[in-house]
Amino acid sequence: MSKRNRVRGQEGIVIVPSSRFSEKRLTGRAGLILVARFARKLGLGRLIDEKVHLERGANVRYSLGKILTGITLGVVSGCRHISHLCELTADEVFMKTQGWKSFPVVSAITRVLERFRMVHCVELAEVQRMLGQKVWNKRWFGVVHLDLDSSSKSAYGHQQGVARGHNTERPHKPMLNPLFAFIAQTGECLNCWLRPGNTHSANGSVAFLRETLARLPKRVWKVLVRADSAFFSIEFLSELHRRCCGYVVKVKIRGWKEICAA
Repeated sequence: MSKRNRVRGQEGIVIVPSSRFSEKRLTGRAGLILVARFARKLGLGRLIDEKVHLERGANVRYSLGKILTGITLGVVSGCRHISHLCELTADEVFMKTQGWKSFPVVSAITRVLERFRMVHCVELAEVQRMLGQKVWNKRWFGVVHLDLDSSSKSAYGHQQGVARGHNTERPHKPMLNPLFAFIAQTGECLNCWLRPGNTHSANGSVAFLRETLARLPKRVWKVLVRADSAFFSIEFLSELHRRCCGYVVKVKIRGWKEICAA
């Protein structure tokens, strides 16, 4: 408080304080510090260094676990591009709470990501499964709701798997057509498939469902599936019946008036 003004009222003198921001070493990422502490308690960086075998030079300065942890925290904080990670390094309080004296520049991060292949993505998926299992060992649900969805993601360039398809975001633009599976109770992404843009939405839906159910903890005894019209097929519904899963699937029916009239 810089100064106080005295106002004389009917019941006496009222002191009205005026505020002034004078502190410099403060952060607007207090919530991100808690997320980073949770990731450190789970051992995110250590598991990445142990499970992801990416060939790098002998004179590397930053471990792979630190780089991917920094990218994860940047995504959580709202960074939409790798160049935005410099905003985290400019936060003195955040860097000190993490024990980081420095962080790799954008060119160093891109060199690491360019070395990634499919086998490394599979190893990262195993890390995700192990981290999820740690959390589920502390807090678990017997009944879970699985939300299955497909999406269209426009691509700018010649990335692997990019092709033209039904792009609802930007027509006539090459795209990717991924599949997602979320647990409604926790909000975690249980499974994700990155597919070419010209892939039909229902292709591989049964295999995707089997892999997703296999990733669920054994303590889950009942699964309720919610899916959009992209998953509506006889094979998919038959698999749900075979596994005794409850389900709600959105279906587009044409000629609804004629059907009701009949």
